[in-house]
This record gives sequence, C-alpha cells and structure tokens, in this order.
Amino acid sequence: MKKLAAVWPFLTVGLTAFLFGGFALFYIRDHMPEPQPDLAVFAQTARAQQNSQSQLVTVDVRKNGFFPNHIEIQAGTPVLLNFKKEKGISCIRDVASLDLGMNVYLKKGDNYYTLDNLKPGTYEFHCGMYMYSGTLTVK
Repeated sequence: MKKLAAVWPFLTVGLTAFLFGGFALFYIRDHMPEPQPDLAVFAQTARAQQNSQSQLVTVDVRKNGFFPNHIEIQAGTPVLLNFKKEKGISCIRDVASLDLGMNVYLKKGDNYYTLDNLKPGTYEFHCGMYMYSGTLTVK
C-alpha cells in the first residue's frame, strides 16, 4: 500500500499529461490550415471547362470510400474528374493512380482533375493509404 501511495502522484500527472496531449493533437489536426492549391490543377480545370466536349464525372469522397467506385467513360474525349469531398478531415486525404499519373491532394469541396487522350482499358485509382479504391473504364 505504501508503494501505491508513493507512485500515485506520478500516475496522476502522467495520465493527465497523456489526456491533455491527445486532446491537443486532435485539436491541432482539426485546425491546421489547408495547403495552398496547385495552380497547375486550376489551369487544367479552366482548360477542360472551356472545352464543351469534355465529360464531367463527379466522385463523392466519403469516410468509407469513393462513390461511385466504378466509372465508365468514352474514349477520345477529355474527362474532368471532380473528387468532391464532404468533410475536410477524413481518412481519405488524397487520390492517386500510377496508371493515370495522378496524385491529387483533396481539400473540402470540389477537386478537379483533367484526363486527356485515354486509351480504352481499365485504370485503377486509390486513396493514399491504399484502403479505398475504384476503377475508371474507358470504352
């Protein structure tokens, strides 16, 4: 019993510091500023929006994946992908594809990416942690 009485203040201070540190980490993570947008992405968006022949595809980015996670598009026309993220903080922070040469940081709201001259086939995309994925089929 004497050992517990001697250690009790250290346990209390340690637990308090642990809880405070955890709270501080979550608070800081939720209040960090968004990275500055890539001007090249905006240029691609503007170029694709000028072309009325482009296909617009919106993919909802939710906490449990991409919806729809299978997309079909026509070959020969540019595609404007909009990865629309509901919440600023979620597991899915970016979308990438080695097949498409795509690696886009996702901010809250609309995130446009233009794809030109895709050959027929199936291309995969995924979140940065490879937990959620989808496919883009060009016909």
